[in-house]
Amino acid sequence: DSTLNIASGAGVDNVNLDVATSVTGDGDIGHLTVNAPGSTVTMLPDQITIRPGVEATIDGEKMDSEAAAESSADPRLLAGYPEVTDLAPTSATARFSANKKGTVYWAVTSVTDGSVVDDLLNPSSYSPKIVKSGPLSLTGSSQPGSVKISGLTSDGSYYLSAVFVDAREERSPLKVISFTTPDNTVPNFASGYPYMSKITSTSGQVTTMATK
Repeated sequence: DSTLNIASGAGVDNVNLDVATSVTGDGDIGHLTVNAPGSTVTMLPDQITIRPGVEATIDGEKMDSEAAAESSADPRLLAGYPEVTDLAPTSATARFSANKKGTVYWAVTSVTDGSVVDDLLNPSSYSPKIVKSGPLSLTGSSQPGSVKISGLTSDGSYYLSAVFVDAREERSPLKVISFTTPDNTVPNFASGYPYMSKITSTSGQVTTMATK
């Protein structure tokens, strides 16, 4: 039944809880260590260590030792992500997975316009280079999420840019991949083709041009 209040504007480097304790306030904690069950901490410390077999409620979420380690890790998109699947002439599916709970901010741009670096978190609705964009919430480590992207152009080449942001507003490194939509136009001959030229009594030359 111990209590600790950390006032707004105050910062504590280390808080060690060896008995069940209620920690409240709007201050900041650098490193929280929980060694006893039954503790509640209203803020989200920068680093959290919870003794194996012990649970605590941190920032409204019940955590054990594994959840604490996941929460404390630097945010990053997992290897192989983002990825693009279900490619169609005018649509695709983008998949994302990260090492912890948080939000992915993504954008699709034409290869000729380059990738997005500065506008991912707050893309302008008037930006001519962003074809599609949006946020996507991920529920935890290795829990992939996906989004359907429409409005693409057949046989178009695109960049998919993504950054992952955790609950502490820490950002992962930017990751960019490229993809090309299939060309679904019907093959045909260009107008006026094929035609015969250089015709002699024993031979002729065929000239042709295709539309793709």
